[in-house]
Amino acid sequence: MYTGGKAQRYTATLRNAVDTLYFPAATKPDLVNVDAAKVLVWQKQDNKSLAEYAYQQLHATHYLDRREALTAAQANATDPLAQKMLLAGLKDKSPALREMTVQALDLKNAPSAKQRLPYWPS
Repeated sequence: MYTGGKAQRYTATLRNAVDTLYFPAATKPDLVNVDAAKVLVWQKQDNKSLAEYAYQQLHATHYLDRREALTAAQANATDPLAQKMLLAGLKDKSPALREMTVQALDLKNAPSAKQRLPYWPS
């Protein structure tokens, strides 16, 4: 869980096919990142907002976290926040995520790129 830019970890034991987890928090967390280490073999369904994915992209350190965030941005490509996330993806430390972003933005297609990125050079 991220609150005020700081990460706090909690250990939980899941006993059922579907479990609800509760953790103490003085304020609403900026992000709840279940299985932040990406070690569980499971089917996870996140109900994060695009703003939470944007926070995840900037603060979570794992490749898969940033990939999840970029996938959410790609699915909402017309949203201004998603466009900012995709632009940030062009600067990701992972070459694979930069390539994913280029494909999502269709930067190899100049007319499409100009339409997606208003400042695209002519």
